[in-house]
Amino acid sequence: MKILNWKGYRTIAWIGQAVLTIFVIAAAVQDKWSNALGLALFLVISFVFVIRDDKLPTLI
Repeated sequence: MKILNWKGYRTIAWIGQAVLTIFVIAAAVQDKWSNALGLALFLVISFVFVIRDDKLPTLI
């Protein structure tokens, strides 16, 4: 069992954010602005959590 501060969690989070960014762009290209806005808001919030790596365990 991996510990809660395993660095792989942080890497998976960055990959997830890259995928989420692609989805935001795809929704914007399709003129689905409410979907793009919701995804972009979630992306910004998740970005803040990943940046604060010294304050939170990597699992979060």
